[in-house]
Amino acid sequence: SAKEAENSRGLKVQRQSSLDTAQEYILKVYNIIDSLSDDLDWKISSILRLIQCSKGVTKERMVEHLKFLLSPLDSDQDIKSEEELEHVRKKMKKLLNNLVENGVKNPVIYELLVWTSAEFSTAQTAKVATVIILDTIEAMKKDAVHVKHVLSAILTIKLRTGILEPLARDFVRSQFDSENSVIRKEARRVFKLINLVEKESSPVSDMESVSEAEEAVNIDLEIEDELLQTSSEMD
Repeated sequence: SAKEAENSRGLKVQRQSSLDTAQEYILKVYNIIDSLSDDLDWKISSILRLIQCSKGVTKERMVEHLKFLLSPLDSDQDIKSEEELEHVRKKMKKLLNNLVENGVKNPVIYELLVWTSAEFSTAQTAKVATVIILDTIEAMKKDAVHVKHVLSAILTIKLRTGILEPLARDFVRSQFDSENSVIRKEARRVFKLINLVEKESSPVSDMESVSEAEEAVNIDLEIEDELLQTSSEMD
């Protein structure tokens, strides 16, 4: 009836209002933690807990800031600060692994596990990092956003270490046939960039060179898509 429909709409509005209020509260707590605490370990652990309760723009903002805290652009840190950061990174990776192993299926936990595994990989840890990243697919294979995170992480490991495990290459290729057009395009982009990197004699650390390569690959993909569309229209 009309009254039932009106009541249903009212409940939805109330739920949305409660959700918005909760997100505002989470953001206020986050801002307090970020501005008042100098303890990096406690700050990151606290923000991670808040992230698991957050949604939408609030979650995205905190995830990006957490990544910045773990991987700051300013590399001119003293030895003590660098040691503290490395300690927190290892603790973070262990915590994320434990959460996943204990059955937590929060997408943001998987996103951060994939990101930390790739972002802090070395030639010595590249194989283990690749296995951890690919193991997340089983639980999150229906999540297109997560598959994109995995593709991006594979590329990050290649750029940072110069290493691409056969399983990682096979996974990228397998996504050429994904039902999701966004995943298909991302897989092609990553594969093209990997091929460009493999022409280099060492891992690529120059971000300007990476940006130039990505721009060239994106242009190639646009041309290929246009040709495919033209061919399809002619058929």
